[in-house]
Amino acid sequence: MLNDLTPRGVGLFAAEFVNPGTEIQLTMDEPSRIELKARVVWCQKHDATSHVLSNQHYSFRMAVEFVFDSPAQQKSTEDFCEQVFKHYLYTHKPG
Repeated sequence: MLNDLTPRGVGLFAAEFVNPGTEIQLTMDEPSRIELKARVVWCQKHDATSHVLSNQHYSFRMAVEFVFDSPAQQKSTEDFCEQVFKHYLYTHKPG
């Protein structure tokens, strides 16, 4: 489960512990599809009593750093993050 998205990495909730240094593949489908390689920076036990909007139980929280193969891939990730921010965070126009 996704949390705390930035152009450099993302925070995730996970059902199982993942060792720091592990490389993973992420796919995000909204608002457009992007596939990214990432490296786990840290993973720690998550308070199971805290509120996560999901039916699935997530016992761990982790941070991952994106691993880019090219400047173009880094730019497409920045563009994806901008789409997410505009689509999901800045939908209300003042005025």
